[in-house]
Amino acid sequence: MESPPLSASSLQANVLTLLREMAGSLSQSKAAILSSDLAGLEFQTERQRELCRRWTTLSSLAQPLAGRNALPDDLSAAALEAGRRLRAYAALLRRAKRTVGIFCRVLATSEVTYAPPPGSTPAKP
Repeated sequence: MESPPLSASSLQANVLTLLREMAGSLSQSKAAILSSDLAGLEFQTERQRELCRRWTTLSSLAQPLAGRNALPDDLSAAALEAGRRLRAYAALLRRAKRTVGIFCRVLATSEVTYAPPPGSTPAKP
């Protein structure tokens, strides 16, 4: 069953709420990365997936309303803020990925460096 069409003001209110939720989730994800909180990061990632699903739904509803008028100031501000936080989060993820790559390479090469000599027996505690 198809949902009833939204008015332009209702759609804008829903989009504004969604953008604010996404900006908040991105901030919380950033904090989770910086504090190495894997559970928090996974929770926020799933939350962002759900927000993206909702965005897709709203986008399909907004197609008939496209081009009617310019975005209100609060909606434009929320969109800019969400975009800014998204770019900061993406940069943080790129740096974290680079750091993880460095640690993986160190671990992979340290095994050869610190391995006991062939034929030796490990020391007993």
